[in-house]
Amino acid sequence: MQGYDDNGQPAMIAADMPEEGTNDANATHELLPAPAASGPGDDTGGTPPATPAPAVDHFAALAAVVPSQTLDNTVARVVSSGGVAGVTFEPSGGMSAEQFTTHAEGIQASLQADADAHVTAQGINPATFYAWMHSRGTDLVRSTALMLFHSRNPAMAMDAAIAEFRRSPAGRAR
Repeated sequence: MQGYDDNGQPAMIAADMPEEGTNDANATHELLPAPAASGPGDDTGGTPPATPAPAVDHFAALAAVVPSQTLDNTVARVVSSGGVAGVTFEPSGGMSAEQFTTHAEGIQASLQADADAHVTAQGINPATFYAWMHSRGTDLVRSTALMLFHSRNPAMAMDAAIAEFRRSPAGRAR
């Protein structure tokens, strides 16, 4: 993830967004692709598909080892840097920097997918909406992303910005 949109602006939560002019509500933000299963015609006589790993609660994993104030500061750093890709993490609470990064990426992907789905459900192209948010300044992006992280409720975090977008020339032009 590069963390910037086509206009050179940092992406809201730095996950891959649909291309401008598309409205891809089914875009996935997977960290790792699913492993390919071998079939009955392979040399091994067919192996059963791999059992999926249990879902990881990335929020809980970080909250278990990072004090809440430190986590808040880390989230603010991630948002200010345009996403996880722009931040170097230090080992914390027995968790390696690599593990911390994996959990941060998982949180980012989850929140971005929730935000994209909510914006799309409002009939708005996420890429257009995020570009408008960035044009309004970093405070709107930062406050919306932080509220989404803390509430995990896209409506609570985004509906005021969506209403403002709809009243704007960019929102009326869509």
